[in-house]
Amino acid sequence: MKKCYSSRELIQILIKDYDDIYYYSSAAVGS
Repeated sequence: MKKCYSSRELIQILIKDYDDIYYYSSAAVGS
C-alpha cells in the first residue's frame, strides 16, 4: 500500500536524507 506524500513532506524527506548523507560523509572524512 503506497502512502501519498504532499510535496512539502517529500521536501522534508529529501532534506533529512541529504543531512544524513552529509553527516556521514563528514564523519568519514573526519572533519
